Amino acid sequence: MVRPVRAELISVETRDGLSLPALLFAPRRARGAAAIWLHGNGGASAFYSVRRSNALAEALGRRGIAFCALNNRGAETEKRLKRRRRGRSERVLLGYAHERIRDCLFDIDGALAALRARGYRTFYLVGHSTGANKIAVWDFHRRRNPVRAYVLVAPGDDVGIYYQALGPRRFVRALATARARVRAGRG
Repeated sequence: MVRPVRAELISVETRDGLSLPALLFAPRRARGAAAIWLHGNGGASAFYSVRRSNALAEALGRRGIAFCALNNRGAETEKRLKRRRRGRSERVLLGYAHERIRDCLFDIDGALAALRARGYRTFYLVGHSTGANKIAVWDFHRRRNPVRAYVLVAPGDDVGIYYQALGPRRFVRALATARARVRAGRG
């Protein structure tokens, strides 16, 4: 059987200088449309769900839609990534333990730009767990955008998870500490 897509490892450059890896499954009969997969947190990565990625890529590919599995800055618990700043390269520690959800703006914008540069013009965002939450954050900040539709797959309850893990008193204390640090510019 001939597969309806071919896979390619691409680099997504973000406006804040990161270089993020992504797998682009391009359909053999392209229609200029692409779906961007945003994984969740908790050690997740676009590269660890091979069966799901392959199945989604093939299903979309049969419809002429490319599938881009983006490994965003929240991939894995901790990960060193390359960042370009002022013409110099540096390694920064990221991963979901260090990620700010608002930074998803850079990641999604970078993925859209990378796909636009490859000729895609119609876009869909598909997010699983915290990836779904990132779509909601991105949509809030990018009201006028080129995305035709969003697919939110099992949106994550990140706050509820921490509330359950910490208990009511420790959760309220942790939230107060986090708010104080944000106000002090150390969020």
